[in-house]
Amino acid sequence: MHVCISPRAADGVVFGLGAGAYGLIEVLYKGDTHPTMLVAGGICFLAMERIAQKLPQIPFLGKCLMSGAAVTGVEFAFGCVFNLALKMNVWDYSHLPFNIAGQVCLWFTILWSALAAVGIPLSRMAYNYLVAGKIPRLRPARQARAGAVR
Repeated sequence: MHVCISPRAADGVVFGLGAGAYGLIEVLYKGDTHPTMLVAGGICFLAMERIAQKLPQIPFLGKCLMSGAAVTGVEFAFGCVFNLALKMNVWDYSHLPFNIAGQVCLWFTILWSALAAVGIPLSRMAYNYLVAGKIPRLRPARQARAGAVR
């Protein structure tokens, strides 16, 4: 089946895939999720796609670290609004070391960066399939480096 939709519509689908995937990860990890986390998951998956799309010259590890930072930023913003301001108590990292206001912590930033190693290729494949009707071939790192411009 050949699918070609507008880039804006593809953004919506990628957002929805991220929302569903993150909700599923939370349910599998802790048994439930909160609706606000679906929105955060969609934003984060779309951010990973954008980082990969707009910064092709950045090495994959750099994209993973940037994605981890973006997810942490989204998590902090959502935490400040939903946990601190609205007192919804969706999560609390205050018991973990290296946390900021109990909303983000170093451990989860590292985890988000690691999960980005899966999220980036999946988000790119979904976006490219939706917009161009084809899934890009993923090259092994050795081939990617060999063909890189120095």
